[in-house]
Amino acid sequence: MKKQPMALLLFVFLPFALAAGPEAKPVVSKTTPLLGPQPAQPKGPLPGGETPNDRELPASDKPKDNAAPDNSRSLEITSSAQDEIPIALDPPPLDLSFKDVVGFARPGQTQRVLDGPVEHMPGNEILGLAILDPRQALGALPLRIPSPPFIRMEVPPGLETSKGSFGVMDQMSRVIYDKSGPELPRDLAVWDGFQNDVLVLQAGVPYTPMLTLTDPRGSTQRYFGEPIQLEALQFNQGGLLHVEIRNDVLFQRGSADLSIEAVPLVKGLLNIMRVHVGSPFRVTVYAGEGGRGVAEQRADTLKRFLEDALVFEGDNFKPGVEAQGARGEVTEILITLEPETQP
Repeated sequence: MKKQPMALLLFVFLPFALAAGPEAKPVVSKTTPLLGPQPAQPKGPLPGGETPNDRELPASDKPKDNAAPDNSRSLEITSSAQDEIPIALDPPPLDLSFKDVVGFARPGQTQRVLDGPVEHMPGNEILGLAILDPRQALGALPLRIPSPPFIRMEVPPGLETSKGSFGVMDQMSRVIYDKSGPELPRDLAVWDGFQNDVLVLQAGVPYTPMLTLTDPRGSTQRYFGEPIQLEALQFNQGGLLHVEIRNDVLFQRGSADLSIEAVPLVKGLLNIMRVHVGSPFRVTVYAGEGGRGVAEQRADTLKRFLEDALVFEGDNFKPGVEAQGARGEVTEILITLEPETQP
């Protein structure tokens, strides 16, 4: 019975003894989430040499991208395409109405040539619109070879004349044409190049028109026009269409090869021959520089070219070669005209 009070006393003081002892450290579970405020992060380096920036950041709410790493490359592709468009150079129709060809213009603009009478216009005005400008004739002509009248000269306006004359000189200052009379054209003097129905103008020779006027008081004044030199020309004579091209323009110097500068003239020749397709024709190369041997080679070159361009049969076409004649060193094409096309 004496031991019971002692046991009761120990039981009573045990809680107080536990409470009065040293403060116990809180036990934190590594798996249980913390409730309430979390302990502050320590400052300075952490054990093991780690710094606060090296610590792993908390995971974001976005799902983690598990895609493969980006291995894309930039690729530049260059492509090209080519297409061929055939272009047919057909001769213009011969039955155009007047309103389709009357669009004439002064030098420097589009210029067309009118074939046929125009009753409602004065004669000099028609010639002024129909003749090629001399500055155009000095260079290579696009697709058209000059035709008569070859020489023209403007008459100075506002002059009172009692008489006058219009003439043409060649390169040796020789007068090859002269027409005098009390009356001259008001605005334009022209010459077709013919004398006694024969063309006297030649390809490659410069010609200068001149106008001599005498006023009522007897004072004489002389005017000179622009020199004209034609590398090629076409004209009708004796029922034939003549086309002449200078050899030193049509061919390379001392060679049988066609000249690249003669391409516009060759195109004009082909257009003429296409218009008169089916008509008998003859091609003659007159010898000059290089002699007859070079002329024969040039004839063969021209034969092959025309056969290919106009689809000729080789047995039916053979150019001729002759010594230099009165028309100079030229290549001449003669085409027989139908009766209705002759002047």
